[in-house]
Amino acid sequence: MFSTADERALTKQRRIAKKHPTDVRAYLRMAEALRALGRPLEALEAYEQAAALYQTQRMSRHAAAVLVWGWRMLEGQLPDHAPAFVELALELATLHSVTGFLADGQSVLDRSCARVQALRLEPAAIGVAKRLAMRSAGDPWLQTMSADALRLSGASAAASDLYLRAMARPDAKDGHRLLHCGFGLMAVGAEPEQLAMAVDILERRGPGSRAQEQLLFGLRAGHTESTAAA
Repeated sequence: MFSTADERALTKQRRIAKKHPTDVRAYLRMAEALRALGRPLEALEAYEQAAALYQTQRMSRHAAAVLVWGWRMLEGQLPDHAPAFVELALELATLHSVTGFLADGQSVLDRSCARVQALRLEPAAIGVAKRLAMRSAGDPWLQTMSADALRLSGASAAASDLYLRAMARPDAKDGHRLLHCGFGLMAVGAEPEQLAMAVDILERRGPGSRAQEQLLFGLRAGHTESTAAA
């Protein structure tokens, strides 16, 4: 049963947030009160407001930590709120990758993929992918998120195609995004010719970071293994 103390705490934090709209702590406390009251989607909104405030302060790692709380909260609610879980997983994975924490982003996607497929929530992931695809034409990160959503849905062939198209875009100058897409290709088991094209895209960029060299090694090895098995 929900307590009146939680209701009072929520009312108090809403007043504080209204008076001090940049007070991150008020939104975090509001989220906790909403969680306690059994209102996860409203709690998620409060978490996202807190994360947005952290990002305006250039504190992306703090923002990611806040979104992790929301992501784990929704994970515990599955199969309820599956579309919100998928969207938050994509947002969190993208934030990790944009800020250079690629392994964290891929870990979020791998765990989310396992949960979605174990609970047979693929239709929710496909729905998110379609909504993103409608908005992604001019935004390379949205296109990448759409590929991530297809990866979660188990649509490996479609995800591979979209990852490769995102890498091949004329405006594909963001090294973090190229890495995100490249590791996505390996995760979904792309075809040998797709791996070869990804290698060519990265090689044409010239010398890159250590992470890019690791990706190139992985893509070449994957291509060799796939070709030998064919």
